[in-house]
Amino acid sequence: TEKIKRKPGPDEVYAAITALETSKESSVYVGDSEVDILTARNAGIDCISVSWGFRDRTVLSEAGAQVILDTPMDVFDHIQKK
Repeated sequence: TEKIKRKPGPDEVYAAITALETSKESSVYVGDSEVDILTARNAGIDCISVSWGFRDRTVLSEAGAQVILDTPMDVFDHIQKK
């Protein structure tokens, strides 16, 4: 078997999408670091960055975060609007 590349490679994202029997178009990556932003970009899916994790809002913004949310409920609400 082929070895799965770790993030920021997209292999783990693709494996999750396959296991969940969904598509890239209906998937979103939620993460707390610049590596997560890059992983989502490499996988070709949207990314929601969260401010309560590994990196703060400034680092996430400087890494190119398009969406930064502050609570799990904010994430839920954002996804529901899509």
